[in-house]
Amino acid sequence: MTNDSISDLRKLLVLKTVVETGSFRSAARVLGITPSAVSQGLHGLEKKLGKAMLIRDNGAIRVTDDGLELLRQVAPAFAALEGLNKRPKELSIGRLDLGSYEALASELFPSMINQLRLDHPKAKLNLVTARSSVLLQKLRSGELCTAFIAESDDLNGLTTETVAEDELGII
Repeated sequence: MTNDSISDLRKLLVLKTVVETGSFRSAARVLGITPSAVSQGLHGLEKKLGKAMLIRDNGAIRVTDDGLELLRQVAPAFAALEGLNKRPKELSIGRLDLGSYEALASELFPSMINQLRLDHPKAKLNLVTARSSVLLQKLRSGELCTAFIAESDDLNGLTTETVAEDELGII
């Protein structure tokens, strides 16, 4: 997965958050970015797709049909990512060893890891960043309990859940 793909995921997250919160300012607060960054992210997404995702009218925001369809299509990926924050609440964890390729780890994981730390202050969290082949070796050897990989030719013996998939790879 390329940095452009990660950037696109961030833009989709911005769109989702604006729709959920009803404003750029609220979305910015939830995401920990500026309202200007929210606006720029949405503009970039709309430019790339060639379609308006939101209708802005005197401070009111309405999602377009194209925006609703896009959010419907990406909902499973976001549900899976949000599920990561919920799973540990059901488990008694002492140590959680996660693996990810670097672009995803640096762009999307910080807020999730921060929330895990808040929810489980006594848990030891470890994030390993490496190429997918190395992460798979670490999964098989028991060094990791979960890994996010960008590609694989052999997932035999592993439980998998595809979060997102495109021509560049899988998450």
